[in-house]
Amino acid sequence: MLLHKTYDLGEARRHFTEVAKLRPDDETVLHQLALVCYDQEAWTFCIDYLTKALEMKESYVDALFTLGMARLMNK
Repeated sequence: MLLHKTYDLGEARRHFTEVAKLRPDDETVLHQLALVCYDQEAWTFCIDYLTKALEMKESYVDALFTLGMARLMNK
């Protein structure tokens, strides 16, 4: 998360991708990975990760908000 906060987005994405492989059923990890993709303007990846996170937990409000914003930005 420190990499993301310091805008080392490439490294943050690489690390979150590795964590997501280790914890594929953790919606929080997918949301964090989606946030990095959002900041990189990688909308398709962002939307995909958020969709997976919401499949695990439909009421994940932060993921729902980020998904809406990503869809708006992707138009």
